[in-house]
Amino acid sequence: MNPIGPMIFRGYIRVLLATLIFSVAGCVETYKPAKSLRPKTERLVIQHTAGGTHYRMILNDGVWYQLLGPELLVINPNNGRVIDRQDLSGSTSHGPASDMMLHEDELWVVLDDVSVVRLSLDDARRPWLEETMSAGELGISPRGLGVLDDQVAVYGEGGVVDLRSGLSMARTDGVVSSIVETPDGGVYCQERRIYRISDGAYVGSASQLHLMDEATGWATDSVISVRHERAGSLVALVDEQLLEHHGERMTVVVPGRVFHVHAVEGGLLVVSETGLRRYVVRDDALELDVEWPIEGVLDAGQLDDERIALCGTFGRGIVRVDGRMADDGDQFLVLVREPSGLVAAISDGRSVLGTSPQGDWMYQIGHECELVETTPQEFSEPATSAVTLGWEAAISEDGLAMDISTPLGSDRLVAPSGSRFTCVAASDGVLWLGHETGIIMVRLPVNQPQPPMGWGELTDEERAEMGLGALDGMTKLSVHLDGPIIFMEPLMLGGGVAYASRDGGFGVVAEELR
Repeated sequence: MNPIGPMIFRGYIRVLLATLIFSVAGCVETYKPAKSLRPKTERLVIQHTAGGTHYRMILNDGVWYQLLGPELLVINPNNGRVIDRQDLSGSTSHGPASDMMLHEDELWVVLDDVSVVRLSLDDARRPWLEETMSAGELGISPRGLGVLDDQVAVYGEGGVVDLRSGLSMARTDGVVSSIVETPDGGVYCQERRIYRISDGAYVGSASQLHLMDEATGWATDSVISVRHERAGSLVALVDEQLLEHHGERMTVVVPGRVFHVHAVEGGLLVVSETGLRRYVVRDDALELDVEWPIEGVLDAGQLDDERIALCGTFGRGIVRVDGRMADDGDQFLVLVREPSGLVAAISDGRSVLGTSPQGDWMYQIGHECELVETTPQEFSEPATSAVTLGWEAAISEDGLAMDISTPLGSDRLVAPSGSRFTCVAASDGVLWLGHETGIIMVRLPVNQPQPPMGWGELTDEERAEMGLGALDGMTKLSVHLDGPIIFMEPLMLGGGVAYASRDGGFGVVAEELR
């Protein structure tokens, strides 16, 4: 037997074992399991707001509740000072707080198209937020509140929902504009027609219906009916069967569109596009008593025998019941202005100057704003196109879409339902798209795909077959705001945008990574 063969074989085995041991040891020493990336949530948040429109107010037991943008203000009616304020939306998307009502020591507020908020009034001066119900939970886009069968119900685009049970009471294809309870059950208004909730039967004609307040002491078995016409509105008192009281004697013609009607002692407060009117009952007929032609009034309420509080796009204030001027000749006894009704804006990068019927507002980005006196300014039209890093965005002629061109071609982004694009701005790698109900952010991909050789000669069908789209890799985020957005200025730091809105005042929107 040749001893060399076994020796070579044993040596080979030793080398092989050593190699395996070293390899295993190396794996044990150097291997580290890959760390999984933490989940990352991207969204747009509202970092700051200033101003907005006062949509709705309620006076109750010496407290003035006022909606301003997405906020609830608690105001001392004696001096107009704010006692407490709450942002009902947080930093997420919100519509304006557009309607509210009191029911059984609770305050209910609608954030337009977004949610319904319930607040407790254990301390009437500091309401406590108890619950938020989103539009997704409700199954409708909320617009207003009412009481049916002694329960709070919300109505809006899509129908009527009982807020306590969450059950649908009526489903519609349009927008419900008001609801009231009658002896025959609940009814709702939609497009100048009244329908019974129980079976959907048509029962009359009206754009709005409001129950009389029992505290007024007159016509407590009546309902206030409002019907919008081309040249104005008809306001009438009807009985619980929705039939007119005393024919034309209890029906008045109001110029412009009526927003709200409130029953007060001995008459009505009617808020319309032309201002505020007070009607009184004389000889079983409604007669115009006092008129306040204040532009932008959206709601009002009688504080006492001598004063009326009112609010709108101009801010909020107090006037005399008899219509007399204040000692200094001003129509308001108290006036607090807020930036709203903005029609145009410009920016120098640090502040935004917006103009409105009240005058010019200077917004220090991220801070408060104030009325200022400036030299005459030229306000340009909102930008309808913008370019960044080879991507161009341009608003279509009808405003319903945004045409975006990239190195790989072009595509369209459609405006949110019921909205139109109004302006566009660009920063490094980001397109900001403003529309009537908010802002959309389009962030370009970090590594933009390059068009292959001969890309320009290919047809649309051939490009589609290659699987490359014009908007591949983009990130699209959006936030809902009270609009329309009329101006945007990308921030130099922070990756956000400052905006000016016609009805929503000023603010800052930015991307948040979590």
